[in-house]
Amino acid sequence: MTTLSQLAAPTLEDGTLLYLSPSEIEEKPGFNPRQYYDPAKLDELASSMRQDGIHQNLVVRPVPDQPGKYWIIAGHRRWRAAQKAGLSELPCLFRDVDERQALLIAAAENDKRDNIGPAEEAQQARRMLDDCDGDRDETARLLGWPRSRLDARLLLLHAAPLVLDALNRREIKVGHAELLAGLPIPTQEANLPRIIEAKMSVGDLKSKIAAISQKLSTAIFDTTDCNGCPQNSSTQQGLFSEALTEGQCTGRECWAAKTRTSLEEKRQALSETYNCVFLDIEKDATNHTFLIKSGAGGVGEAQFDQCKGCANFGVLISSAPGDVGEVTEDVCFDLACNARKVAEHTTILKAAENEKSATAKKQGNKGTSKTKSKSKKSSASATPKKVTEHVDRFLRAQAAELAATDPATIRAIALYALLKDAQKLDLIGKSSMDRADAVRVLHDLPDDRLAAIELEAVQYQLREQNTQWMNGNDNELTRTATMLLAIIDTDLTGRFVLDKAFLEAHTKLGIEALMKQATNPDGETFAKWYEADEKKTLKKLIGQKADALIESILGSGFDFSRWVPTCISERLRKVKVKRKA
Repeated sequence: MTTLSQLAAPTLEDGTLLYLSPSEIEEKPGFNPRQYYDPAKLDELASSMRQDGIHQNLVVRPVPDQPGKYWIIAGHRRWRAAQKAGLSELPCLFRDVDERQALLIAAAENDKRDNIGPAEEAQQARRMLDDCDGDRDETARLLGWPRSRLDARLLLLHAAPLVLDALNRREIKVGHAELLAGLPIPTQEANLPRIIEAKMSVGDLKSKIAAISQKLSTAIFDTTDCNGCPQNSSTQQGLFSEALTEGQCTGRECWAAKTRTSLEEKRQALSETYNCVFLDIEKDATNHTFLIKSGAGGVGEAQFDQCKGCANFGVLISSAPGDVGEVTEDVCFDLACNARKVAEHTTILKAAENEKSATAKKQGNKGTSKTKSKSKKSSASATPKKVTEHVDRFLRAQAAELAATDPATIRAIALYALLKDAQKLDLIGKSSMDRADAVRVLHDLPDDRLAAIELEAVQYQLREQNTQWMNGNDNELTRTATMLLAIIDTDLTGRFVLDKAFLEAHTKLGIEALMKQATNPDGETFAKWYEADEKKTLKKLIGQKADALIESILGSGFDFSRWVPTCISERLRKVKVKRKA
């Protein structure tokens, strides 16, 4: 038997069987989708454990930075029942897995045992969808669900919390919740007690809701195709003596399908401007915040502009009844980074205020003078993937160009190649000969021939390295190229050329942040230079379609020749700092 006290966490291997006390085990907040545990079933399981013990292992993983503590992946019911039963130790299978793997293990375990309810599955699905960056097909594949099941569960998230709680407690069926989820929250909450009290069937509820139709005037899609539809009340009035008032739709499935299509089109359109575009049901409210320019919780004007180009900046689109299609802007999906930026700005403001107060005291009644506080250079916290790929290619190209002209670099590459190929004989063109024959051949060659072979080998390795830098696309090549530029202490000024490909890698807001950063040889920013013409504004420029915007910038006549984007210069600066450290 292996206990925690006998085995240090760093030495544990994936799959190790541990025996832990209930106090050594914890639930990670928000991880377990199960919200309801049937008291009778829990008592039954506890009674069984008192009599026969626990036969099924829990699955656990280590709590980061808390030696001796473990989070439950699977077995939350068993853990609760074991505490009720008063067991002193529980068999636990240790798994060294990340968050996504843990979610998948938990989902598989739930399918085998007392299944979690549909509402809990909906929470589980959203967690996994968040981890898959909104990719529903990938989420369904990982969960082993049909896509239809995933979509159905996500729609349940529109149900009021009271409805979901009633579903968890088995007071209503999933059919009730699915029907109620299509109604506004106040309507759901008002009707739920009546449904439970009357023990209304799903069929009866469906009949009643059939009378609650959607007003075509509230549609976010083109309703031209709705003319003549039998589910359009305007058509029904011509067919039935009893019908709804004109201009209403009773075809909820068709309405929902058209709404989904319209929301997806809106998502695609917004993706041209923002790096992150999500529906409200794809992001938990605790996973994002709103970016504020000034005041309490503000990041400052300069940082606010830079955050627009961040990979974690974007918008939320509402898919909730009554607010479908509404867009919430200036959303930050990196809470930790936002907290740091707010703290930095708060520190700057306090320092400025203290300096101002000190100056005022010193001058007395003579008035105050303007003070300047040092501020940290603003930058985006996470570079978008497309921009990162462009930066990687640029750095590799610069390294390839410089490597061919720097003697120290040539020697470094040759030495690396020789060390790497120490077991190979390709240098003399006979890779199949044994050591004895190789020694004989090399020994008999004249010095000038040996020198020629060595030179040829070095040049070959250099050409191969440069070809890899220019055409490769892996992290090792990029790190090597960046390190080389840092070793040579390369000045990238004048080497970067702003082109269409670089701008296309950015969203429109990312381009806006670039233009507020870009300077000409005189130090004037593009934004200031552009708006020197009273007829031109940066806002109007950015408001163009992406292709037109890029064409306008490249054809503006602004001198970008000495400018190096922060996403490039910061990458090189960090490597230089790390190397010196």
